[in-house]
Amino acid sequence: MMKFRVEFLLKEKGIKGRYKFLAKAGFNYSAAYDLLKGKRENITMRQLENLCLLLQCTPMDILEWKPGANVAIDEHHPMFSLIRSPKPPLAERLKSIPYDKLAELERFMEEQGM
Repeated sequence: MMKFRVEFLLKEKGIKGRYKFLAKAGFNYSAAYDLLKGKRENITMRQLENLCLLLQCTPMDILEWKPGANVAIDEHHPMFSLIRSPKPPLAERLKSIPYDKLAELERFMEEQGM
């Protein structure tokens, strides 16, 4: 089953005002709620484009695939690239990094022009 992983991406980016953010992408409150709770099954191409522009990502970053029990496809099928391993958002993982590693990360980001 295909799903949107917008809530994960918002957490990953450290975005707090999720509903206000989604309103910028063209979602009303009800649609934003459904999208964040994993209940939304479709969005318009314009909404997808706006999400990608606002999140600085691609549609492939927004989609996730969980194969159903009755799905039998070759393990090398391209859909397998959409299976995401569960992990906490990056902002949460950064909290446990030792200070010296954060300094190293900061240097790397400066080298990359970030």
